[in-house]
Amino acid sequence: MSRDRWIRLGNIGRPHGLDGKIWFVPFNANSNTLKPNLDIKIELSGRSVDSKIFSIDKRGARYLLSINGIQDRSAASGLTGGALYIKRSDFNEIEPGEFYHADLPGLEVRGPDSNAIGRVKDVFTTPAHDVLAIDLDQGNETLVPVVSDWVSAIKPDLGYILLARSPEEPR
Repeated sequence: MSRDRWIRLGNIGRPHGLDGKIWFVPFNANSNTLKPNLDIKIELSGRSVDSKIFSIDKRGARYLLSINGIQDRSAASGLTGGALYIKRSDFNEIEPGEFYHADLPGLEVRGPDSNAIGRVKDVFTTPAHDVLAIDLDQGNETLVPVVSDWVSAIKPDLGYILLARSPEEPR
């Protein structure tokens, strides 16, 4: 898995003030990945803008960003609704046993017998826990909660997730 791939962190909101500052709404409000001088990419309506963060101010679940080259409200307005990306290699280091959602899609999923049964299609968060969307080898999709009753191990560095139970078992 390439650590130089671009990962979407959230969406650009409306401008703030007259000097080009913009609101940014991250998918993870607890993230502390953004920092000044970080390379970013903003994609909107088929166009892409590469730049760097000049300054950042966390305000609750949002951030107020100044971006190099965006110096007035008009330029900032042109980014509203865009998707903000950073390189995976710029993510903060994490402790053993932790993972980023971005590292899970594409991982092999193994059943309790360690045989491959499918691949992670997506991962999303609910109020209770994370959930894996898995494309099973037999052609259908299933959802598996990321809790110890269902998932024994998540090993992005080794390329797989080991389930504690078969997805066919009654819930």
